Amino acid sequence: MPWCENCEQYLTPTGMTDDGSCPTCQGTVDTETVADRTDRPAAKIPWHFWLLLPAAPVYLGWRALDGVLWLIGQI
Repeated sequence: MPWCENCEQYLTPTGMTDDGSCPTCQGTVDTETVADRTDRPAAKIPWHFWLLLPAAPVYLGWRALDGVLWLIGQI
């Protein structure tokens, strides 16, 4: 997504001038896309996400069982 450093805002590709500059300040626009940034390493998934992934279904299953047992106790 095009970014203007002077205005500190994102621009749409159709919102730029014909020569590829910012329509507000006439400055240069960085048109490098995320796909072009191959020199940057990919972000790692945090370790606590992998801990949360199996814990969420276990917790929700326990709460469902607890709800069913409570319902049976009410009958």
